[in-house]
Amino acid sequence: AAPAPAASAPNSSEPGSDDFDLDSKEGQERLRALREAMPERVVAANAKLVDFICEASLRFRRGHLPSAKERALAYFEWREKYIGSFADQRISDDPELLRVLKTGLVRLGAGAAS
Repeated sequence: AAPAPAASAPNSSEPGSDDFDLDSKEGQERLRALREAMPERVVAANAKLVDFICEASLRFRRGHLPSAKERALAYFEWREKYIGSFADQRISDDPELLRVLKTGLVRLGAGAAS
């Protein structure tokens, strides 16, 4: 198992900060630590998805690694349980995805439905 990201990045046990900058050296170190903490089977299935979710989680949690890790892992658990895969998806190719979207549980932003 990968080491907990909290031990591998400076200040990662502190609450998130409004001045967190993902593009800074520290931000990139935290992003790398978060990505390394993701399940290898998920990374192998869709590394681009893992990169996107890790970046979004770290931004949303303002650089706070423990809560960003919890959020990202929860997303992958949800995705596997309800979508059944980590593969890229298109509404036009996936009636099950369309069904999930119609429940209102998930909403797509403009341009995301292509």
